[in-house]
Amino acid sequence: MFRNYFIIALRNLSRHKTYAFINIAGLSIGLACSMLIILYVKDEVSYDRFLAAVNQIYRVVKQNTDLKGNKTGKDSNTGFFQGPGFTANVPGIQSFVRVQSGFQDIKKGTEVTSHELLYVDSNFFSVFSFPLIYGNAATCLKEVHSIVLSETEAKKQFGTTDAVGKTVMFKSGEAFIPYTVTAVAKRTPQNSSIQFDILLPLIVSTHDLQDAEGWFNQFLNTFVVLSPQAKVSLVEAGMQKFYIDDTREAIKIITERFGPMQNKEQYQLQPYTDMHLN
Repeated sequence: MFRNYFIIALRNLSRHKTYAFINIAGLSIGLACSMLIILYVKDEVSYDRFLAAVNQIYRVVKQNTDLKGNKTGKDSNTGFFQGPGFTANVPGIQSFVRVQSGFQDIKKGTEVTSHELLYVDSNFFSVFSFPLIYGNAATCLKEVHSIVLSETEAKKQFGTTDAVGKTVMFKSGEAFIPYTVTAVAKRTPQNSSIQFDILLPLIVSTHDLQDAEGWFNQFLNTFVVLSPQAKVSLVEAGMQKFYIDDTREAIKIITERFGPMQNKEQYQLQPYTDMHLN
């Protein structure tokens, strides 16, 4: 019976070639588009899922409102204070890591080129489980003049991924000083919100930590790791309370100098897996 149906179908196709071509071409294009859409959606929703304990990682964000109470936008810019302040004073936060993007000049022989990089806290690899090819994840960013390269950057600089112990000349002021490669990381996956080829330690001076107005000097991203049993709403309430208490005197001084602040900040937490699509 199936053989008869097949023969009948072929006869109909041969009799109505134009009509058959249009239908088959339309079906093929539709199936191809559907497959591409499915692959695209699958890739988008897979972002950052490869990280260990990713459901416990959150980015610190702020909901800004003007003096009339109107919401003026939400942003993720923070400074040096938020990470250590919230972690030390808000129950439910286990640890934090700060990430700041930047550019630095690198000298190789007589050639000087500018490179994009990230400044991060020394526990970066404890929070974000990017695998290393060489080096110790717990200690590779402890020293001031240490540097972590991706395998791509290591090959570019030295022709090999086995680059631990080698030096890279970074510009500091008017001079170039050596930074020692302490680890080489595997290339970050395409579906990672954080991409890097070069990591340098984030250095925070004592003066920066003692300046109470530093709450309002915001230029980096802060990520926190919550304990498994923590409730996000309670952690956010604790963050806001600590922020209000700790900035009361600084806001008073700023208001006396420059007048009332134009925006009020409400601190919140954004799930790390929510970052890519939102």
